[in-house]
Amino acid sequence: MEEMRKEMKDMRALLDAKLSSIAQFPQANEQTVRQELFDRLADCGFSRTLSNKITNRLGSHRQIEIAWPKAQEMLARVVPVAEDDLLEHGGIAALVGSTGVGKTTTVAKLAAQFILKHGTRQIALITTDNYRIGAHEQISTYGKILDVPVRIAGDADELRQHIDSFSDKRLILIDTAGMSQRDMRLAEQLKTLQHGDLPIQSYLVMSATTQYKAALEIMDAFRVLEPQATILTKFDEAASKATAISALIERRLPISFVTDGQQVPEDIYRPDADALIQQCMLMENDDQDLDVMNYDNWLAEVHA
Repeated sequence: MEEMRKEMKDMRALLDAKLSSIAQFPQANEQTVRQELFDRLADCGFSRTLSNKITNRLGSHRQIEIAWPKAQEMLARVVPVAEDDLLEHGGIAALVGSTGVGKTTTVAKLAAQFILKHGTRQIALITTDNYRIGAHEQISTYGKILDVPVRIAGDADELRQHIDSFSDKRLILIDTAGMSQRDMRLAEQLKTLQHGDLPIQSYLVMSATTQYKAALEIMDAFRVLEPQATILTKFDEAASKATAISALIERRLPISFVTDGQQVPEDIYRPDADALIQQCMLMENDDQDLDVMNYDNWLAEVHA
């Protein structure tokens, strides 16, 4: 009996060990998938905050081949896309943002798109940019090319007068001075645009090349204007397209338009969430191609 008890005890110990190893295997595999999923998202340029959220939701999958497509689907669902009817119904829209993001060119693109739909008689342009050398000439040139009136507003009173004079227009686009989110002139610029009885819609124009932390700072700085949406410019120039997208997702600021070139009016379009995320993921695929490249072969080709 004693020998039988010992054999049963040994068998129980062996069974416990087997069950333990079976239970631990998925956990180890799960951890591997979590890490690879996070690394892939980070390689694409998605922020640590967003990558962690996606990984926490999908890290329980045991195969990266399943988790990765689901991550793309989840990201596409959370990209905020605005339901914008500016080019259909018109209104008064002020484009605000930092220096060098392409506000004036974007004004021209929006104006040209509107003209293609409704003609030249129902649109006017106003600029409040009194700081940048040549700013008036640039938008005036666009006005002549598009055959639409352009006015210059030096202060809030002039802005209101011009808006009132364009009361017969269906769309009024206001080009504002570009400046750093830390610029003290920002307060003056915002004061010019704040007219409680005028239905001015603000659009935050932001470059897709903006770094993650800077993008958050910009959105926080211009929050006082309550921008209804953002226009994401220079999407074709961004080394990491997911960087600015991450900031917009986290701040829940919807995207109305995306621009990816200098041509007027072609290089502007309404955003598609799936397409935006796919372009972000292309960066990760490009990195994988570099990883498998044989350096010696490549070097030989360069010197051939």
